[in-house]
Amino acid sequence: WAKWQARWNEEKGTIETPEEVSLRVLNADDKRKGSSRLRSRALRKLDTRRRTVKKVIALKTEANAEDLEAWKYFGELVEELGVDGMSEDEEAVEKIGNVTIPVFKVGVCEWRAPEITEYLGYIDKETRNEAIREKGGANPTPHIRTQEPSKTQVVSGLPWALYNPTWLAKMEVTRSDWVERELNI
Repeated sequence: WAKWQARWNEEKGTIETPEEVSLRVLNADDKRKGSSRLRSRALRKLDTRRRTVKKVIALKTEANAEDLEAWKYFGELVEELGVDGMSEDEEAVEKIGNVTIPVFKVGVCEWRAPEITEYLGYIDKETRNEAIREKGGANPTPHIRTQEPSKTQVVSGLPWALYNPTWLAKMEVTRSDWVERELNI
């Protein structure tokens, strides 16, 4: 009820019209739905990466593989990043040949160390491996990496090594107390 009440419009210096109230409420609902959709995708991405790492570790343990320790580290990394450390992806469409398909465009997390993106790429590659991939369901939507900055917010409290050193140095120059206070590193 409260959100549908007319509010003071600072720009116009008047009370909102019924049309302005409707537009404000609908825009707020669209924004809320959009952010919950992004959060939901990030949760699915985290869950998929957890399952993938768990399966790969099980297979590599059984095979006594040389890179078992690396995969254990990847598992710890995914847990450390959590849902907030998953990069946001934006829905888009791409024309491939004569076919237009839905895709997700993934931007660069400027705050995250570059090797972390590489490690997460290894996990994502294994997710598409037939031996690892769960049967049933639709094929995953392709993800296309771009050089655009991601809208993913900085995750505080991570180990120093998980942050991009170049980004950290820039933040320490421009917002030195913020790095210590907000990032807790």
